[in-house]
Amino acid sequence: MQDAMALAMNLAAAAHGPVTREDAAAEVLDELCASAPVAAAAVVAFDPISRRHIPLCVTGYPASVLHFCAHPHFSATTSATGCW
Repeated sequence: MQDAMALAMNLAAAAHGPVTREDAAAEVLDELCASAPVAAAAVVAFDPISRRHIPLCVTGYPASVLHFCAHPHFSATTSATGCW
């Protein structure tokens, strides 16, 4: 439980302060990747007006996957759940 609390505190601290959303996302992703091994990860925002996912920080994904995820069809199929 203490590890989970420490991770939660570190994530909150990483995303806090006068930084850009991309910088905050990079700090959050760094913290998450340090807490567990990952092959690829992303922090994204969903824009409900344009109905598109906006990657804020990405690591480990090949360019072809990022291109697919930016396609409007991908956003249309995932926007119902809000999951990326």
